[in-house]
Amino acid sequence: MRVNAWCAGLQELENVRTRRCYRRGIEIPVDTQLHVFTDASELGFGAVAYLRFVYADDGVEVAFLMAKTHVAPVKKRTIPELELKGACERVDLARVIADELQLDYRKVTFHTDSKTVVQWINSKTCKFTVFAGNKIGKIHRETEPEQWRHVKGLVNPALTCRRKWHY
Repeated sequence: MRVNAWCAGLQELENVRTRRCYRRGIEIPVDTQLHVFTDASELGFGAVAYLRFVYADDGVEVAFLMAKTHVAPVKKRTIPELELKGACERVDLARVIADELQLDYRKVTFHTDSKTVVQWINSKTCKFTVFAGNKIGKIHRETEPEQWRHVKGLVNPALTCRRKWHY
């Protein structure tokens, strides 16, 4: 039964260890970036956020920051619409993280495995449904199209987060 499998998985949490500090040692990075990855399916959508530190010696370190998931709304939506909804909600998540960590929000990079969402965000002439238009409008008010990138689905870290829903 799914509930039993979920409960059994809780015991594995005892083995999870996370560092309290995101950076190595006392060395100050020359650049700190926030990267947010999003993904969606008919079951829900989610995101995972990472900090990327670049050091003077060209060393790079990446640290997991947080993940967040949502169950898909009751009203049926297409996968591209769910991808767009997830992307739109991650704009708010990134804003909170950037504000709390005092990062430059204009340097946040958003990654999605939906080429459709990236095309919608970059579109200047396309007519959208009310749902899509509202979401794209918010994304345009809060971010620049250059902040959005396509990532292949199989290497999208948010996919791993989403796979956890399929118990």
